[in-house]
Amino acid sequence: MANCVEKWVSTKNSTPPNSKRNGVYYSSCNVKANGSNRIAVFLLNFKSPAPEGHRSIVLDAEYDCKKLRLRPLHFRFFEKPLGKGKLLNEVSTSDLKKNKWKDINSSSPHIILNRKFCSIKAENLQQVSPEEYSQLLGTRSTNLAN
Repeated sequence: MANCVEKWVSTKNSTPPNSKRNGVYYSSCNVKANGSNRIAVFLLNFKSPAPEGHRSIVLDAEYDCKKLRLRPLHFRFFEKPLGKGKLLNEVSTSDLKKNKWKDINSSSPHIILNRKFCSIKAENLQQVSPEEYSQLLGTRSTNLAN
């Protein structure tokens, strides 16, 4: 996207009061098209460190714009909020055998993200190359903490 400034934008009011999360963020700068689907990155912030030590997770996900569903592709765990600090771990969902499609329910913050990402016309986005898509679906897992 031309002239896009990379920054995280809050989805606002997307976190239930009892949640351990304190925010879901996205950036329109990194959305790519894969046919009618969108590949996008979003970020989860946590109020306090998880037992594994991370305060934020940056996720690559594929949004199915026709069927209102998503599948997580890749996770990066950071020691500080907003994807900052040391990268503690990196996991591909194909390693976990959990990269299956999941329906998006109406109370999920993903409903906001799906609408946002899918409202961008494919011709205005960079297409995901077959190599990049294979890499996102492929086996990439590195524990960087050890």
